[in-house]
Amino acid sequence: MALSIIERINKRAFYPLRLVNGETIHLRAVRNEHREAVQDFKDREESVGYLIGMAVVSDNGDPEFVQAKEQSALAFGERVLGLISEIGPDVREQIVKKIFQISNEPSSVQMEAIVKN
Repeated sequence: MALSIIERINKRAFYPLRLVNGETIHLRAVRNEHREAVQDFKDREESVGYLIGMAVVSDNGDPEFVQAKEQSALAFGERVLGLISEIGPDVREQIVKKIFQISNEPSSVQMEAIVKN
């Protein structure tokens, strides 16, 4: 079944990231509303968990982490950090760096993907 235009827009572009441990994950840019949601706790570790939770998607573009309606951004960030506690700091840093790259400079990521193909 073909996706409607609205469904395709809502899916948003996502990009593969080959991690230093050899795994490949997919990320999408975080929206301004997600950045605003962490402003109250931006200096806390949970803000990183929240942004990772909003950016990591499955191979087909569906969110890997889903925030419950009644769950605060802080609680969601804390939950995501708990779920990813086993990954090393180098991998986590690589993920966060790429999230900010695709969120702030999406055209450079698109150009990078074109050059690789």
